[in-house]
Amino acid sequence: MSERVRDVFNRHHPTFQQEQIGDVLAYAPVVFTVAVTADARDGDGTPVEYTIPFDCRVIGGWVECTAEDSDGTLKVTDGTSDIVGATVCAVDKVLTFFASADDDKASLSAGDTIEVEANQTGTRGIVRIMCLKA
Repeated sequence: MSERVRDVFNRHHPTFQQEQIGDVLAYAPVVFTVAVTADARDGDGTPVEYTIPFDCRVIGGWVECTAEDSDGTLKVTDGTSDIVGATVCAVDKVLTFFASADDDKASLSAGDTIEVEANQTGTRGIVRIMCLKA
């Protein structure tokens, strides 16, 4: 968020002025949503790609399973290495939170492409990746 936008938020309303809401919003987490709706296996299927719009750091996230697939998992990679390891996606309508993110891979730059990969043909889910702007 630019200094100008922050200033506009801070001056917009008396409560915003008191709380300096523009400063607070500048540090709010951002969540990227990536839906896996088809075979997303690496090699046999097509991993779902997402282009990062700004510099940020992955701090967490979760998978919402949208189909039954025993032993199904989804993971977030940079195309070659895992950013987030395999996260269970086996039972429809169940949320599973990321166990961890690789510190060396968690910092992303604007324009980087991440991939969501499945381990099985029928694994389907919505991956939400929580980041802090750098």
